[in-house]
Amino acid sequence: MKRLVILVSLLLVVGVLSLVAVNPFNQSEAVNSSNVHSEISRDLSKELIGKSSSYEITVVGDTMFDWSIKEAMSSKGANFPLQHISPIIKDSDLAIMNLETAIGTAGIKENKLYTFQSPPASAKAIKDAGFDVVSLANNHAMDFGREGLHETIDLLKKADLNYVGAGTNESEAYRAHSQTINDHKVDILGFSQVLPTISWYANENGGLASGYQQDRVIEHIKQSAATCDTTIVYIHWGAERTIQPSDSQRNFAHSMIDAGADIIIGAHPHVLQGMEYYDGKPILYSLGNFLFPDYVEGDTADTVIAKIDVTVDNYEVTFIPAVIHDSTVTLADKQNATRITDKMIYRSSLISQTTDFAVSEGSAQSLMIAKAGE
Repeated sequence: MKRLVILVSLLLVVGVLSLVAVNPFNQSEAVNSSNVHSEISRDLSKELIGKSSSYEITVVGDTMFDWSIKEAMSSKGANFPLQHISPIIKDSDLAIMNLETAIGTAGIKENKLYTFQSPPASAKAIKDAGFDVVSLANNHAMDFGREGLHETIDLLKKADLNYVGAGTNESEAYRAHSQTINDHKVDILGFSQVLPTISWYANENGGLASGYQQDRVIEHIKQSAATCDTTIVYIHWGAERTIQPSDSQRNFAHSMIDAGADIIIGAHPHVLQGMEYYDGKPILYSLGNFLFPDYVEGDTADTVIAKIDVTVDNYEVTFIPAVIHDSTVTLADKQNATRITDKMIYRSSLISQTTDFAVSEGSAQSLMIAKAGE
């Protein structure tokens, strides 16, 4: 049976005497105690390590280090934005994020409404937090043109970070990153269905992997599936601030799994969307923002860390609720964690009615576990 597990941090905050029922769409509140936060991170890590699996994959959503985050890195250190969640990221065999920004100082700003260029130290900060792979297939990786993209790639290489969905030539942009974990070959592919202009499409001078040409995406998935044990597709798609995927997204997701994809991760809406299993394979339609500047609030400040335990013919998904505040991301406190859990259950029900949820206390005092089976 395929199961969805939502792990909710129940932080004991001074002054909180009881859990109050809240609307799933209320604004997030910040966690104030770094000491308690670190203790809960260790508790979560121990709980996750205790699971029996062939390997564990961690994935998060839209991430950038510009604007207020750049200022925080300058005053508090480059590792400040991700320091609270780093222990959980490191407790996995493979950690992946959507890097929705250029990194560096090179290039000319594109003529678009929002452009992001994070400081050079961002690459090492991502690596120090425990991430292994970033997807650059999105609508901000080339905000400073091909020159900016090439510098981004150079900085990622210097930080020993792997990348997908972009390259200095067309072949590199569409190639999979392959990694062997516990004798299992895992491929990660990146594509974007949100690109501002066709000039961003990868060519001999580099660029991004377009996901608009679905036949090409399917062909790359087939090639990967023929030679590896697990094929992961990270795709930038959908409409911003929508809480459920479109019918066309679901159809395409199902087609990708039919072609051989095992796990599909979505980004771009900047809010959380639900998930479903199709043919026993998980589809996480949108993981929302993971690290964004201090202008995000409410729905755009709620996020999750998704952990996927892969065993033979089984993919168990664990969502760890977190919140973005003050240019950092932390585990959610008890009230917000329960609210985000309710939100994920509800938004998953909008996608598929075949998943049943049951909420119960976990073995650790700090955890609440909600399980869903097909």
